[in-house]
Amino acid sequence: KKRKMEEIWGAEIFDNLGSTECSYFAYECKLHNGLHVAEPRVLFSTVDKHKENLEENEEGLDLITNLYEEGEKPGIFLINYSHGDTTKILDENPCECGRVFLKIDYPIRNDEIINIGGVKFYARSIENIKHIKDYVCILRSDDIGGKSELEIRIVPEGEYIPSENEIIMTLL
Repeated sequence: KKRKMEEIWGAEIFDNLGSTECSYFAYECKLHNGLHVAEPRVLFSTVDKHKENLEENEEGLDLITNLYEEGEKPGIFLINYSHGDTTKILDENPCECGRVFLKIDYPIRNDEIINIGGVKFYARSIENIKHIKDYVCILRSDDIGGKSELEIRIVPEGEYIPSENEIIMTLL
């Protein structure tokens, strides 16, 4: 959707990462291949489910600690706070843009992950498929049997011509 908005507006769009608790703390450079963490303001790391630190390029939960300057009126103190996002620290330091701040991959919101029959589906991953004009995800749950079904309805760009090689998938 970001690239579609760029086309409509005729302007380049950059992502920022932040929250109410810690304001903006990471931003995208002109290369659009990750987010630079504002290290003078935030300590950032990734951890596994046991809260053990991960190395570069290992995917895990975000962990944030706010940093304040002496004499500054602080907002909320966050020490080892997690938004519950999944990301990884990238090893591109310095970045080709010249920045030397820590660089992270675009976070995935864990509340956007649907687990159906042991298959994890990232609700926004469909946005990366080319030639899709719009889509809607329909999740049906059977309260009695405990089964779930995910249906994705897609509106393609241009004319839709079904083929015998078409893949139709339903996650049960």
